[in-house]
Amino acid sequence: TGLKGEVAVSENNTLVMPAIEAKTPRVELRKGRASDAPFIADAVLAAMGYDIFNPELPADAETGFGPIPAVRDALIKVCSKEDTLYSWKNTTVATFCGKTAGAIVSYDGGSYKETAERTFALIPRSRNRAAKPARENTISIHWSSTRNSADTISAAS
Repeated sequence: TGLKGEVAVSENNTLVMPAIEAKTPRVELRKGRASDAPFIADAVLAAMGYDIFNPELPADAETGFGPIPAVRDALIKVCSKEDTLYSWKNTTVATFCGKTAGAIVSYDGGSYKETAERTFALIPRSRNRAAKPARENTISIHWSSTRNSADTISAAS
């Protein structure tokens, strides 16, 4: 395969994927930081289906919550907090060649309703628009520790 080494955790607590060759750039995964909030907000908008990374996106583009610039500003505040769905604390950030390249947000589904209410209350609504969370796709895995395998896997949307 040409891979050198195993996946490892570096001294600064980031997950390092193996490189094809020693000089090949590699993807690193690390825990989110408060300073990642703007990128996380963009990733959330992209996950909601808005082409936020497109430089040709019209400045007056709209979301179900209002204009993208206003919603992005609100999401940056949401992502900066520690107790929201899209918090930097719930995020794993991927970097490539030292630059932020991706984000995965995951949170405890057991407290979803309470945390979603807190999260979406922070996003201002445009006139005549009701704020409601985006439809969540959920995968539940129930793990059997006695068999060391999944008992059931279910999906809902």
